[in-house]
Amino acid sequence: MLTVLFCKSSEVKASQQQFWNTLVPMNESLYQDEQNNAIRISSLKKFEGDLTFSGFAAKFVVAGHESYHIKGRKYLVEKGEYILGNSGTIATMEINSQEDTKGLCVDISERIIAEVADYHFKQSLDIKEFLLSDQFLVNKYLA
Repeated sequence: MLTVLFCKSSEVKASQQQFWNTLVPMNESLYQDEQNNAIRISSLKKFEGDLTFSGFAAKFVVAGHESYHIKGRKYLVEKGEYILGNSGTIATMEINSQEDTKGLCVDISERIIAEVADYHFKQSLDIKEFLLSDQFLVNKYLA
């Protein structure tokens, strides 16, 4: 860090930001409530780990790409694409990039899905089973 002391302040800020971005990747919750509805943003260069989707979830890639391994299948989700899953979706996710991979995750609780289905559809059980069962068809889509 001493080498940045002799740079312009804007260079120092840029160097510090790059330093912190490599040590502390951004994963920020913008909204979360007691019912497990949530909106999160992330900006990561490297990540590998297991995750379970929550409620009915959409994971949108704003920049870069994310790789998901779900039930023996690989989904490469690139900029402008998203993947859908639910609480029955268990995935291994990997990000390995030189540039930041930026994402937006939206989780809608099972309770909200059930309330909407019950209010708007006569066959609400079919809708709830389709969206919330462990047999839900995981796939990626172009936004």
